Amino acid sequence: MKEGRITIMGEPVPKGSTKSFYIKNLNRVVTTNANAKTGDWEAFIRMNVQNYLAEHPGLFFTKDEALEITATFYLSKPKSTPKKVLFPVTRPDLDKLERCVGDALNKVLYADDSQIVKWAVEKKYAIGPSMVEIEFKERV
Repeated sequence: MKEGRITIMGEPVPKGSTKSFYIKNLNRVVTTNANAKTGDWEAFIRMNVQNYLAEHPGLFFTKDEALEITATFYLSKPKSTPKKVLFPVTRPDLDKLERCVGDALNKVLYADDSQIVKWAVEKKYAIGPSMVEIEFKERV
């Protein structure tokens, strides 16, 4: 059975909303992302996963293989937050963090994101450095 676990160090970045609009003088539609940091974070995730897969060959999921993913996001805790508060109930939204990771893994870990049959996600305040831990395994 295919399975693996990778930790991506760094402050997790949410996907953000996209906005499309038509530019008349260019005669085309332009789509922008509300979060400028998303592209760099996705590229960083892709690079780390590609390095992981190079060290662990055979873990790419082809189009007929189902998989499940568990992602735990460890976010920086603001200094103003009391010590007893363990979970961030503020932005970034969990679904946008998930979407960013899912898009970064597409065509890197699996052929298409439709292969994901189970997603489990959680966000917590980091005790140490900020990161995202990603676990994946084949569903048979």
